Amino acid sequence: MCYVSTLINYRLLQAVSVTRIVICPTCGHEVAWGQQSPFRPFCSERCRKIDLGAWASDSYRVPVAAPGDDFDLPDITPTRPE
Repeated sequence: MCYVSTLINYRLLQAVSVTRIVICPTCGHEVAWGQQSPFRPFCSERCRKIDLGAWASDSYRVPVAAPGDDFDLPDITPTRPE
């Protein structure tokens, strides 16, 4: 196999395998991850704004561990030496 045909095959393989498909977090449509998708990871400006509105209205929250009700404070009462 000559160098030119190997290089052409490599470039074709590279062009085909570079396109990554992601799922729109709002509606679930497939979106090509690249310059042709300006709202990525969303499929459209509408989906992007829906997600932004959900964050702004506190529909999404970052989970945190709630403090326990039985939180014991250490005993800091001074004791007298005997």
